[in-house]
Amino acid sequence: MMAQQRATAYKTVIDDVTSAEYVTQESPHPNYLDLYDRQVRRVQIIAVLVQKSSHHFVLDDGTGQLTAKRFDTSISLDDVESGDPVLVIGRPRSHDSTVFIGAETVKSLNDKEWVSLHHDIVDALYTREANQDAEQMTTTMTADKETTVNYTEDLLDSIREHDDGDGAPTNKVIESSDLDDPEEYVEVLINEGEIFEIRPGRLKIL
Repeated sequence: MMAQQRATAYKTVIDDVTSAEYVTQESPHPNYLDLYDRQVRRVQIIAVLVQKSSHHFVLDDGTGQLTAKRFDTSISLDDVESGDPVLVIGRPRSHDSTVFIGAETVKSLNDKEWVSLHHDIVDALYTREANQDAEQMTTTMTADKETTVNYTEDLLDSIREHDDGDGAPTNKVIESSDLDDPEEYVEVLINEGEIFEIRPGRLKIL
C-alpha cells in the first residue's frame, strides 16, 4: 500500500511566514507560501503558546505572532498551556488576506531554549541554501508505508540508546543503524519534525 506523499515541513520563523506572499492556485493545485525562493506548503515553527481556545491558539516566537487553527479534533491541546514552548507543524492558509496555520502536529517542549535554537537553525539553513532538495527526498523516502514505520522506529530507538542527556551523536546513530542509507532517513525525520539537530553532530527526539 502506498503512503500519501507529503510536502516537506520547512523550518521557519513567524515573521518570515507573515511577510511571505500567499499564492492561491486553481484546484487541484495546492496553495503555497512564496518563501525562501520555494513553494512552501508545510511549515514547522517552534514558539511560545500565548493564547489558547478550543479550536485555535496564538504563537509568539519573538519575531511576531501567528494564529494556528485545529481542524482535526484528534489533535489534542490538553497538554499545552499558555507560556509553553511548542513545536507546530502545519499548512499555511489564508482568510481575509491574513495567513494562519492549519495545525497537523502540536508537541509540547520542555525548554524555551528550543525557540532560540530554532531561530539559529533557520538562519543557518537559508544562509547556506540548505533543504533545497528536501521535498523530493522526503516524498521518495516515504513512498512505502511499511518502510516508513521501520526506518522511523530503527532511528528513534538508536537515538534513545545513545542520548546521554546532551543528544545522541549522529555518527553513532548512523553506525548502529541497519538501514542502507541512514543519513538520508535522518534528514527525513528532521524535516518531519520528529527529531531535532540541537547542534551539529547531535540529535534529540522532540
